[in-house]
Amino acid sequence: MVTKLKFVIVCGGDTAEAMISARTCREIAEEVVLVEKDSNKRSVFEKLGDVFFIEGDIVNLPIHEYVNLKEVNAVLALTGRDEVNFLILALAHSYGVPIRIGVFRSAHIANIVKKLQLGIPIVKPSFLGKLLKQ
Repeated sequence: MVTKLKFVIVCGGDTAEAMISARTCREIAEEVVLVEKDSNKRSVFEKLGDVFFIEGDIVNLPIHEYVNLKEVNAVLALTGRDEVNFLILALAHSYGVPIRIGVFRSAHIANIVKKLQLGIPIVKPSFLGKLLKQ
């Protein structure tokens, strides 16, 4: 039996789309909440499956009014802004979300995330460089 997870994904870009459309994700996801400021992406994600789409910029959005973060299993911070992803992981950490992953451009900020144990940082340039090296 697979444990079903509740995900919150911040930023509905290509990474979020690829993840949500993957069969394995659909098998383990009980609920997917997507926070995205671009309203045009709503139809794209709703076609992928049962996605609760919250329209708005996470910086100005009281996420706790939409989602009980104490019931969330995983938060993925995928915005293109390191400082926003940092804050998302810090918020998720304060609510005790067990899986917290953020994408960062700056290795320095990623190291701070790791040192503070706010989550798992993925450094985009390093990840791509290692992939190309292989």
